[in-house]
Amino acid sequence: QLQLQPQPPQASPTPSPREKAAAYCPGTSPGLSHSPIVGRDRGAGIISTSTALPHRAVGQAIITVVAPGAGIDDNAAAYAQLVSTAGFTVNQEGRSGATYDRYPLGWPQGSAKPNLETFARNLLNPRVVEQSDCLVFGSRGGQVVLPFLWRALGDAVPPAVVINAGCAAPHASADWPRQAITFLLMGGQDYLRGSKSPEAYIADARRRVHAGNATTAILFVNEMRHTPQSDLLGEALPCLVGALLAWQKAGPSGRPPEAELQRVRSILAGSGRWSGQLLYTQRPGIWKRLRFEPGPAGSVQQQLQQLVAPEGCESAMQFATA
Repeated sequence: QLQLQPQPPQASPTPSPREKAAAYCPGTSPGLSHSPIVGRDRGAGIISTSTALPHRAVGQAIITVVAPGAGIDDNAAAYAQLVSTAGFTVNQEGRSGATYDRYPLGWPQGSAKPNLETFARNLLNPRVVEQSDCLVFGSRGGQVVLPFLWRALGDAVPPAVVINAGCAAPHASADWPRQAITFLLMGGQDYLRGSKSPEAYIADARRRVHAGNATTAILFVNEMRHTPQSDLLGEALPCLVGALLAWQKAGPSGRPPEAELQRVRSILAGSGRWSGQLLYTQRPGIWKRLRFEPGPAGSVQQQLQQLVAPEGCESAMQFATA
């Protein structure tokens, strides 16, 4: 579990989402204050409506990690990078292995309540979701909790990093909001890929995004397992969150945050360990693809970009050089 530390009562006014949102990718936002990771175990899933989110300085974003499925224990050091590297306030909701940490009815081996849907419903009670600036889900959290929140709140759900792309899984039945701001982190070694090729796995995820959505990105890392390697998640997660907050700041009609998105690719390629591809929407139905291989920034393998036409129009693909 994350180490819990008490927080002082909130003393400063809450800034607007636009005041809080900024590009927090490492090296791009100096001067951010650092806050301890805090967490709250919801026990059986009953949430007190009087519970407040942790204190943070004006302009500092709160990142809420939904613990079931997010690999809190295995990747505690990676989540700590959100604080030590990027200066976010990080809030943990829920606990893996709790009584509600099981699939609901309708899923294979699903169970009656308490389950992950009742846990998701309880997150709405104290407006935890709406007071957060970005959400992080993994595995079953992305499969069950995020789709429930989307059905309940629609476009009002904050930007979300979805490890394992659970909201794009066949059983998730996600009603993808048109203006959802989402970053899917997918792994080539994830058992959820099954027998699909990497290209088919990515294409299937793209098909599940709302046709009118222009604020979705996918980071596919060939070497990533179902539980991401801690160093991979530690390198990538602050940038994924920063890119989402920059996208939110641009507004639904704004251009994608190219610098923040491409920095994700540069950091992973520069580490010398990771390969894969980054895709993101440039406008509804049009995706830009950037492949990367281990090596110095600017290598030929990193510079290939591909504009992917909507499904069924693959002949309209265009190519450019970074």
